[in-house]
This record gives sequence, structure tokens and C-alpha cells, in this order.
Amino acid sequence: MKAIVEKADETSQLHEQSSFISEDSHVHEPPAEKFISCPFKNVDYTTSSTLSFHGRVYSSPSSQDKAIKGTSYSDSSRNELKNHISMSTEANDQHQQNENKNTPSLSTSPTTSTATESHQNNDESPAGSSGTEHQYSDITNFLIGQDLLAVKTVLPEYLQLLETGESLGDSKVSMDSVPDWLDLEKYKRGQKFALDYFFGLVFAEMLSLMLLFLYPENLKPLIYTGKSDTPFKAFKRYLSTVIRVKSWYESDIWKENSEARRNLKIVRDIHETYRKRINSLDPQAFEKKCTLKPPVWSELSDQLREDFRALCPYQETGLCSNTSKDKFLYINQADMAVTQFGFVGLMVLYPSAFGAGGASEEDLEGFVHLWRCIGYMLGIEDRYNFCTGDLATVRQRSSDFLEYKMKPKLRDVDHNWEHMYRCVVEGISFYVPGVTFEVSLLYLCRLLNIQSPHVEASLTYFQGFMYRFTSLVMCYLLRFPPYRALSNWLLRSSIKRATAPSPMWIREHEERVYPYQAQGSGSLCAQL
Repeated sequence: MKAIVEKADETSQLHEQSSFISEDSHVHEPPAEKFISCPFKNVDYTTSSTLSFHGRVYSSPSSQDKAIKGTSYSDSSRNELKNHISMSTEANDQHQQNENKNTPSLSTSPTTSTATESHQNNDESPAGSSGTEHQYSDITNFLIGQDLLAVKTVLPEYLQLLETGESLGDSKVSMDSVPDWLDLEKYKRGQKFALDYFFGLVFAEMLSLMLLFLYPENLKPLIYTGKSDTPFKAFKRYLSTVIRVKSWYESDIWKENSEARRNLKIVRDIHETYRKRINSLDPQAFEKKCTLKPPVWSELSDQLREDFRALCPYQETGLCSNTSKDKFLYINQADMAVTQFGFVGLMVLYPSAFGAGGASEEDLEGFVHLWRCIGYMLGIEDRYNFCTGDLATVRQRSSDFLEYKMKPKLRDVDHNWEHMYRCVVEGISFYVPGVTFEVSLLYLCRLLNIQSPHVEASLTYFQGFMYRFTSLVMCYLLRFPPYRALSNWLLRSSIKRATAPSPMWIREHEERVYPYQAQGSGSLCAQL
């Protein structure tokens, strides 16, 4: 056990020492075709003369006007936006200071030409009143110096298309029809991949719920239904989801009377029922039912907003916001496509972080094709289907979706978001012991290179151990087929036991009172 903890500590240190700063003090993101395979390994960032901005490659700052033409901000607007942007990470700041320890400090005096030259070469911001020198990336300084409305023109085509699907419901395509793009060999290979890597896949899907809940369009219907706003309710609701999804991996969705087909029809019918019910309600009445009433299990959301506020400095320009909601429909084509991301996005971007480092590209492409088929059967039109296209296309789409849509929304996490996801994780812990909100959030933040000091500070000793152990299992132990087979078997056994609990077990968990509930109706803060 000591060896396991030491090994996990080493992996955590490797991650913490990783930096976005290259030798020339510029920030370089990975090119579009590269994706981080494990959150605890240094990334081989490009050192070319180009910059990658959300998967779109531009030339260096000296020739940015050739990439995107925009009107420069005035000095006052430039300074205002710079003041709005927080320092990216403490780790990067420390690394930058070490890299530039021999570089003259910035001076506020206009007569110090050396400092001015250093500022121009290293894209540093003016020194603050405290004397601390803020470091900004090339792309951040480029954004500060450009018309951000012009930058919006690079919004990926698929994300623009999704916004047109917000007023469309079910595709009305019959479940008996077979699309002409169906490749049965890919479909079966995708099923085999899902079953071989089932343990890591379920973990990836659990983390993805944290991202999906950032969308009010996804979270509000869940609050409205009232079927997952307590740990026990969430246990029942998401256990049924796991069982249905598992049947899609084990059974043939193209056979009329198969278990997979029956479960697909159940889910599609549920979507249609709630689509009609919610969209027929008075909007104000619906909104009232979409806010949780105290007590609410939320203790970190305020601090998390502080951690995440620097993720998207251009958010207020509208780059990351949705278009007009004049014809908005709940449970629409865009919502269902976003949900598809929750089942495939993190796995295809970071397979090594979920035990699938040994999977081939063909395996992952088959998995993507499987979910294209599932989306088709659930009533998603081909043009909105998140998994339309080859693996490279879906990977790029997933990366764009994270950068443009998901990460910016982390700035607005609230009590509803935290409460609902805490209930999910606590419900899952009924049959998968050890998972907690803090461990899950920290794993996701480190996977996405997001600084989260308040989360790290909130960890108990047990949670710290579980984070390291989870990292060790996902990034290393699941690489070995015997350990992976054992983990899959244990998870399936736990799911099977959870489907037939004893009356005493049900009563014990249903009547369990959590600290946030015991503190009374005004409580917003509690921790297990």
C-alpha cells in the first residue's frame, strides 16, 4: 500500500511540474492533432512559430493580422481587458519567474528602455501596484489587441450548427430504418471496446456529467423532474442509466426485440414525454420549479467561481455565449448532441486517463461509430449527431466543444450545479465506494489543465489518498488486461447487487440524513 501511495505521489508531482511555458517564454497549446493522453505527464508542446487557439492555428503575434483582421482596442480598453484577466496559474508564474530570473524587472518608468523591450518581447503585462509582474500568453495579448467580435468568426462550424438545433425536437426517424452509413464491423468493434474498457468508460461518463450539468438547458429539466435531487434518488436514476447504456454495449440495437432496442425506445419515449410536458408549461412557472429549495448541498461553488474566473477572459464579448433563445425548445437536437459528448468526448480525447491507453485508433473509431448509431436511434438528425464523421473529426469537435462551450461555463457554477452533482457522486458511491465530489472534480480539473486551489485545499486525508489511488488505477493499472478484467467484473457485480438490494438496505439509504439536511432549511454548506 505504501508503494502504491508513493507511486501516485510521483504521478501527481509530474503533473504539477508540467508547464505551458516554453523556452522562449511564449505559451504554446498543443496542435489540433495532439491531445493530452494522461493528466500526469508533461505535454510535448509545439515550438513552431504558430499558435493554436482552441484548435485553430494562427501565425505568431507579429503576423496575427494576416490570420484574423480586426480593429485594435484603444489603450483604455486594452488596459481594462487586461485588468479583467487573472493570472493563469501559480505554477506557471513560478516557472516563468525561474525562466526569467536574469531578465530585468519591468519598470513603470517610461525612461527604462530595457524594461520596455523586455515587455514587448515577453508579452508581459504592466506591473501591478504590489510590484508583482503579471505574465500573459501570446494568444491572450493577441486577444487584448484585437477586435474580439472578429475573433468570433472562427467559431467552429459544428458549434454554429448546433445553435440552429435548439428549436428542433425528435428527428421522427423510425427505429426500424437502417442508415446507409451503417458499418456493422465498426459498430461491433465499438461494442467490444466499450465492454473491454467498461470500468474506465463509466468513470469518464461520471465526470462528463459534471460538464453537462453546466448547461442550464440540461440541468433544469433534471431539477424539474425531481428524480435526482437527493443521493438516493440519484442512485436509482443513474443506476438505471448505467444498466440501459450497458445493454446498448452488450445487445444488438438493430434487432427489433433485443434488450438494447427496448431500452432505446424507453429512453426515446421518456424524452418525448418530458419534451411535450416542459415546453407546454408557462416559462415563469417552469423557472420556479427549476431552482432547488433549501437545504442545498453546496459548499464550494463560490470558491470555485474564483478558481475558474480566468478560464475565458473573452466570455463577455459573446464568443462563448449562445445565440437568441426566441425559438428555444427543451430537450432539443442540440441538447441530445451535447449529451452524446458526455459518453464519448473525454474518452476519445484522453483514453490513457481512463485506462484505454492500449486501445487502437480503430477501436476508438468503432466506439465513435457505435454512438453515432445510438444517437440515430434516439432521434438525433445526422447533421447534429455529435459522432458524425471519423475519429479525427470527433476528436477535434470534442476539443472545440470543451474550449468554446464547457470551460467558459465553469465560471458560472452555482449551488444548483454543485448540489445535483454531489447527489450523483454520492448515489454512485452506494455501489462504487470511495468516489467523492472533491476527488472527481480534482481529477477532471487536472485532466483539463484547470487550476483549482480551493478544491485541493478542501481535500481530507482520505480524499487525497483516493485521488492518488484513482490516478494510479486509471493511468497505469488499467493498462494491464488482467487488472482491467478484474475491475470490469467487480463493477458489473456491484451493479448487479445494486439492482436487487434488500429492504433493509433500501430503508437505510433512503432515510439517511446528511449533514447539509440536518443543519436546517437555511443551510448551503455541509460536507461528509
